Amino acid sequence: EFPTYYTFDRKRLDKHVIKILSVPDMDICELQCYHEANCVSFNFETTSNNGRFKCELNNSTHMEQDVDLTNDVNYLYRGAKVNLVRKIEVYDCMYGSDRMSVM
Repeated sequence: EFPTYYTFDRKRLDKHVIKILSVPDMDICELQCYHEANCVSFNFETTSNNGRFKCELNNSTHMEQDVDLTNDVNYLYRGAKVNLVRKIEVYDCMYGSDRMSVM
């Protein structure tokens, strides 16, 4: 879930980009984040290049890395509400479901 109160105009989360895409709009950027197992936020470049926008998928949020949320007039940042169940699902997907302990 990407609540509007986790959206910041003219902000960008630095140092946590896991994938950069070219997309036609912000809805597709958000959809790509849903499809990426460890994506929990994204930076969306608000100026287009031939009708395409840069979409940066992040593996962290402003809640976890607030010092990395920087001012950038060309971007919009949107974070997701992350819960423990989602983190366990991502862990299982990456490492298998045989865990020695709960995260």
